[in-house]
This record gives sequence, structure tokens and C-alpha cells, in this order.
Amino acid sequence: MNLRNVFKAISSELFAKFKKSAEIQHNVGKGDNREDALMDFLKENLPKRYALGSGEVISSDNSISKQCDIVIYDADHCPILVTSKTHSVYPIESVYGVIEIKSVLTSSELEKSYANIQSVKNLVKDEYFAHSTSPGSTIGIKKPMIFAAVFAYSVDRSLDAVSKQADLLDKGLTRIEFRPELISILEHGIIGPRNSYRDIFNNFKVPDSFENEKLTIHNTKRHTLLRFYLQMLQELNSIILQPLDLKDYLDLPEIIDGHRVRKHEKFLRNLGEENSKKIFKLSQAGIRKIFEYCSKTGAITYRQHMLNAMGPTNIIGMTDERLNELVFDFNPNKLPPLNFSKLFKDENGKVSYPDKAFQPWPIYIDDKAYFVDFSALNENDFEENKEMEPEDFYSD
Repeated sequence: MNLRNVFKAISSELFAKFKKSAEIQHNVGKGDNREDALMDFLKENLPKRYALGSGEVISSDNSISKQCDIVIYDADHCPILVTSKTHSVYPIESVYGVIEIKSVLTSSELEKSYANIQSVKNLVKDEYFAHSTSPGSTIGIKKPMIFAAVFAYSVDRSLDAVSKQADLLDKGLTRIEFRPELISILEHGIIGPRNSYRDIFNNFKVPDSFENEKLTIHNTKRHTLLRFYLQMLQELNSIILQPLDLKDYLDLPEIIDGHRVRKHEKFLRNLGEENSKKIFKLSQAGIRKIFEYCSKTGAITYRQHMLNAMGPTNIIGMTDERLNELVFDFNPNKLPPLNFSKLFKDENGKVSYPDKAFQPWPIYIDDKAYFVDFSALNENDFEENKEMEPEDFYSD
């Protein structure tokens, strides 16, 4: 069997499907056809552990990518958080890679592809996770940088011109790993690195500088699809995915005023009428008030917060790492710390608190703890949380 001839025939078939889709006048229909042609080929030829879809990629801090033409994800373990035929949402931990598909790779289309790919790769945290190498043996390896490629059916200029634009776009990236690994134009060639980006255990080989890693032009012509497939598969097979913990997605932060906010949405208030209770959450105005005040007063250590909130207290047993963590106190009324010696219980055993004391409740803004005195907020700083019922107040 001549594998090159097999892929040359498939490449011709893909190109024929693209030319047929070009006759479709409606832009959405045309896009669907060009994406379906490549997706059908990949579904037939990639190993079965790789599944394919379209949509957005999300992280557990509720950061989300731009729309991706093709998402390559773990067929066995990936839960699709939102599912539809043309748009789904995939957790970053279960994504191997993404592909941007273009009918004609113009200058503006390549620039858009870079932006879309960076929006996905930016979700990968620079952290480590435990990986089992054998029974009873684990090592710490970095979270994998996902694979990304641009696949075009035609181009409006030379491959050299595309390569020069890619070099310029590389210099505008915050990290060189955010570039697409392959830029492939069917029946023309591939622009990519000289060698594979990935080594064992998710080691992503980053050059010392942008100048040291020029993209190489491969004039593969009719064999472009074969080269694209083999290089992509080599990169995908080198990726070790982090185990997905769905609990991380049960408490997704809400994006408010440009901030990721958690633990702000569940306050039970009695409205004075019999059996009339509703759940409230902090409004945008409330979040902004807390953030702006704390930005001016600055962060403090958790140790200092304990003194501010409760006065001298026993912190024996708490680690230095916890006590030195930076947090914020929202106490604009300068209330004194809560004095536990003045707490008392009524006949039902319910604890009563002094009216005028700093009684902090933690919320989280951009993963930092903000301890809030809610008595310093007004009605405009709250709004009804219509997504929750009073009985949800007592649930986890």
C-alpha cells in the first residue's frame, strides 16, 4: 500500500467538498460544509479516544474561550457541560486540542485564528498535577498545553508571506506557547516548527526567544493532508490530560463588573410577611463598592484579619502559609472586632451578636477572600437571586 497515494486521494476529495461548499451562498451553510468535511475525515481516521465537536472551552474559574471550529476532546471522560449540534462547552481539563478552519487564509483570517487559539491556550494554568506512572508510583507533571492548528482550503498569497505574518503575530503573543503549532493550507503546504513541540510528561519545549524559533515552510503540495495528520497525531499522542474533578465546576464564579465572584449569591432575607422569604445576592453596585474600598485600603494577612475581626484570638494550629495569605477586610464603618466574651445564647440556644461589631462574611473576588461587613451595605447593593429558591439556602 502506498500511504501517500491514499492520503492524496482523500485530500482531493476534501478539496472537492470545499469547492462544492463554495457554491453555497449562505455564509453559515458554507462554514458548516467546510468544517464538516474536515471533521468527517478526522472522525474516520483519528484513534477512537479522540472525539470531535464545536463550541467553547471553559475553565473552573469561569474563564471561557472564543468559539472554536473543531474541539478535540477525551471521548471516554469528557463531560460536555452544554450540548447542541453546533455549539457545546467543554472543560479545559478534557480538551486535547482545537482547529481553526478557513476557506481562504487571508491576513485578517490568520489574525482572527491567532486570537481564537490564544483564548483557549490562555485557559491552561501553569500548574502541576499528580500522574501515576505505575501502580503505587506517581510523579508531578505540568498541565498540558493543548494542541492548536489552523487549517485552510486555499490562500490568497504565497506561503512565504503567510510565514512572515505568523512571525509577526508570534511576537505579539504574551507566551510563545500560545501560537498555533501548524498552519496548513490544503494542496499547498504547512508552516510549522522544525521539530515536535512536545516531549515526555507534557514537557513543552519552548525556545529561548522568538528569534530562535522561526517557523519552517514545508511545500508538501498534494501530500499536505498526510503531513498535517501525522504531525497533529504525534502532538496529540504526547499529551497527558489532567484528571477532571467535576466538583471544581459546581461552584463556578459569576462574572460581575469584569471580576470573577463567588459566595455572593446566597443570602436569605425575611421580607416581614408570613412565610415570605427570598434569596438575594450582591449586585454589581455592591461588588464594585467592596472592590473599590478594598483596593484603596489594600490587602492584609489572614493573621491581621483575625485580629481585626475577632480581637486577640487563639490561632494555634494554623499554618504559617494560611496566616500569611493575603485577604481583604471591608469594614468602612471602622467597627470594633467581635468580642466572643459578650456573646450569649437565648433559651433556644441561639447565639446573639452585638449590634455594632465587625461580623465578617467571606466572599471571593478573583480568587481572593474579601471579608465583608454587610451592615455597611444598603438596599441597592443587593438584588433578588431569581435562580434560587429559599430551600436552596440550606443546601450545599
